Amino acid sequence: MQLKKMLETNKVQKDFYEYEPQDEQFEYDGNVIGRTWAKLRSGYGTVVNSLGEFEMWSGLHWDWMGDLSDKKVLDLGCHSGNQLSLELARKSKYYVGLDLSESATAELQRKIKNAGIENAITVATDFLSEDFTERDFDVVYAQSVFHHFKYMEPFLERVDEVLAPGGQVITSDPLATYWPLKTLRAIYRPFQRDSNWEYPFTKKTFDLFQKHFDIENLQGMMGSTKWVLLIYPFSKKMGEEKWQQWLKEDQTKANKIGSHLWKCMRVTMNMRKKK
Repeated sequence: MQLKKMLETNKVQKDFYEYEPQDEQFEYDGNVIGRTWAKLRSGYGTVVNSLGEFEMWSGLHWDWMGDLSDKKVLDLGCHSGNQLSLELARKSKYYVGLDLSESATAELQRKIKNAGIENAITVATDFLSEDFTERDFDVVYAQSVFHHFKYMEPFLERVDEVLAPGGQVITSDPLATYWPLKTLRAIYRPFQRDSNWEYPFTKKTFDLFQKHFDIENLQGMMGSTKWVLLIYPFSKKMGEEKWQQWLKEDQTKANKIGSHLWKCMRVTMNMRKKK
């Protein structure tokens, strides 16, 4: 029943993520509150990426994955390509970019072709459906994807099913473990067009992860460093200094399940299929 419900939700989600190729970008949030929230998120992204957040977590992902030259990689929920998609395709033995959106996967396929990358394909289908028959992936890379599934148990069973023995999963997703952020999301959620497939991780989600996989590495992001957003607009110098200080605190305290992780806005993980 849970699987059936998610399949129905994904039909709506597919339509939501389709866009015309000539559009510069598709609009996630069509109402005023949604657009305002989207602008705030965009501003947040601009600040933290200028401070090096992207380099930090992408560096972790490459370290965790290691040499991909003999590995089969699934880029789950790739859309038209995330920041690592083309390099994943270039470095892996065989690459599959999977997404619900036909227009987005076609765009990624065009990028792959233009880059001269072989042994890489894109597929537009539902990961949960029987239409997706690929198996034995050494790596499932999922950037901001896992939290789109309301019922984590059947989804994780599916992930485990497509993994090769000893396969690993790399994720990056938002958390709902810090009460001020939970309150803010609760206020915004009724106006969120994609609320039917937005489920940031709770503490209980980690119990399910540990049931299905061995968590070899994790790193909470935007724990102490999130407060830089209150400083940076007024003083870039002070913001940069506090970022470095608080980043070290996050790196040493939010690298395991516990109180400091629960204060973070996001988490990235490296999980291994259980033997």
